[in-house]
Amino acid sequence: MKTLGPIKKLGTQWWFEFFDLPKGLDLEVLSVELYEFIEVFENKYSRFRDTSELSQLNEAKVWKDPSVEFLELFRIAFRAYRETNGLFNIAVGSYLEKSGYNKDYSFQSEAVLPEIPNLDEVLHVGTDQIILTKNARVDLGGFGKGYLIDLIAVFFKKKGIKYFLINGGGDMYVTSDKGDPIQIYLQDPINRDVAAGAIYAKDQGFAASSPYLRSWSSNGKLFTHLVSKNGQEPKGVFVLASTAVWADIWATTLAVDSDFVPPKEIEFIRV
Repeated sequence: MKTLGPIKKLGTQWWFEFFDLPKGLDLEVLSVELYEFIEVFENKYSRFRDTSELSQLNEAKVWKDPSVEFLELFRIAFRAYRETNGLFNIAVGSYLEKSGYNKDYSFQSEAVLPEIPNLDEVLHVGTDQIILTKNARVDLGGFGKGYLIDLIAVFFKKKGIKYFLINGGGDMYVTSDKGDPIQIYLQDPINRDVAAGAIYAKDQGFAASSPYLRSWSSNGKLFTHLVSKNGQEPKGVFVLASTAVWADIWATTLAVDSDFVPPKEIEFIRV
């Protein structure tokens, strides 16, 4: 097995494990290519970068001639919104920023926080332009990393790399160890030196989510990057799905509503 990393990008550390590599593939060259690959994605879609397409849409409320990829991200967002009965809602941007989770990482909330609007009321996507209304702001953080992991998986396969694991800060996509499933240890969200169990994955995306991993106090209130619907978040959620983006979406959803039941094809563990 060969390991590549860490690559520090997109607010986390990336690791890559290869269980077999094509002859002649240079890992140093691949490392540079991966850094640039992630950098391009971050430059386009991070709300923490003022020049990104997403930030410009949030400011100007319109983005003309969107790329196929930008449209695909919003198509996924709308599908997730429908399939989760509105629990997964990228229109959470204004709420997150005003609660303190902003580009400056101030973690200082404003006294009055906005309500989170219905996505289909504030986001209008056409092939020629994307429009935001009612001062809404969108955030792709709930699934953007999973989407990027799936893009990297395609990138690897085009290079002839068949057996690998992509780990972007705990969100993953794995093929196999030359046909054998790969064991993933589950980290306890509170005591991170303790394993909460293990699962096996093969040709699947994996994601974990917990309100304990990113939280802060401001104005006498406790905030997290997850906006709960019923106030009964589990300690942590671990999800396997056919792709990393859907593992990411369902991990977020099941972490904000402890009662929601996902489709039967979604494997999950709540702790």
